[in-house]
Amino acid sequence: MTNAYPLLEIATFRVAPYPQCMGKKSLAELTVDPFLRTLEGRDDAQLLTVEQTAGFLARSITTLAEWRASGKRPPGWIDDAGIRYPLGEVRRYAREQLERLALTPTPPAPSPPPAPTTAAEEIAKAVDQQAVDDYGLDDPILTGRRRKGVRHNSFAEFVALGAADDEWVFLMVPVAQGGHRPVDLISTLDISADQVAEAACAQMSLTEYLRLLKEHLNRYQNEMTTTSFR
Repeated sequence: MTNAYPLLEIATFRVAPYPQCMGKKSLAELTVDPFLRTLEGRDDAQLLTVEQTAGFLARSITTLAEWRASGKRPPGWIDDAGIRYPLGEVRRYAREQLERLALTPTPPAPSPPPAPTTAAEEIAKAVDQQAVDDYGLDDPILTGRRRKGVRHNSFAEFVALGAADDEWVFLMVPVAQGGHRPVDLISTLDISADQVAEAACAQMSLTEYLRLLKEHLNRYQNEMTTTSFR
């Protein structure tokens, strides 16, 4: 296969040692995000799809494509099945970002700006906030906090105790009966990347998850009923 990204590693890979100032803490000590924390202790050589990587890092697949094209970490590589990310490199990238933040002194809080006095200033203030919302400049998970909408520490806790609008991250896995089945992102670490190669990542509420799961079960039941009458 022709390498579309010349900066990517194509054959085997080796995880280089951390700089001495890095790697002193586990992800569990650096973040409360349950998705990043679950990467700790996993096999470095396990391969993740682009959608899985996007889910764990809370980045869009467009952003990951831009990173690959520019050679920015975490590095991905291409094989016959498509683009894959070594889990060890995804974990390394997350840990390095979190550790750099922990080593950076917190700057003093700036003085509050004077209250806007004109309509133009009010509009400028609104536009600045919209830019933050649109471009994701407030990235909570790589500052050690939870991602927006996620309040629970595990999928089981999300299902058992979640409110209707609480959210979790899933892969939408295609199924033989048609449609997609939402699968807990963390659980997909126990499935080979090839089995979820066509799955898209989505963060959704408990209400939406239960609706999609019900649709999947109805399709499965209809398929089984049809088969039994053949």
